[in-house]
Amino acid sequence: GGGGLEDCTNGVDDNADGAVDCDDLFCIFDPACAGGGGGGGGPTTTEDCTDGLDDNNNGAIDCRDQAACGSDPACVEDCTNGIDDDGDGLADCEEPSCAADIFGGCTSIEFLPPAEDCATPGDEDGDGASDCSDLADCVSGLLTGLAPGCEEICDNGIDDNATGLADCEDPQCAAAVACNP
Repeated sequence: GGGGLEDCTNGVDDNADGAVDCDDLFCIFDPACAGGGGGGGGPTTTEDCTDGLDDNNNGAIDCRDQAACGSDPACVEDCTNGIDDDGDGLADCEEPSCAADIFGGCTSIEFLPPAEDCATPGDEDGDGASDCSDLADCVSGLLTGLAPGCEEICDNGIDDNATGLADCEDPQCAAAVACNP
């Protein structure tokens, strides 16, 4: 068949416009091609998902042809190679399927939130309360579950657990011998 200056069946870019055979606009209505005036009506071949051509003449090349190549292993997004493998315009970490890719470096999921180190000065967990004043992490329950370093020493004159109350004023010392002569 012939479509102007392009022979639509010989595998050559006869008119040197960068499109070969059925990929050439001159061949849109050629019977040998998908849209064909005298025949065809559908894709003429199966899409090869890696050859850079629109083999089935549906206007989508390789992985951009999601209908033909969506499940092809060559078209699954590799989250680390800098290439838009699946042809959707998004590469690597921009690709939604890579959002949770821990090993490819697309997310920095922390398996456990940072913990408050109750005996070291500073707000390690970033919740606005540090050390023994971090009641959620260092002082749980009323008088039980104290993290090491958050117990009130009942006879040293220091607010050891950062509650604002020292020694016998602190509820932790209510039952202490030093506070019950």
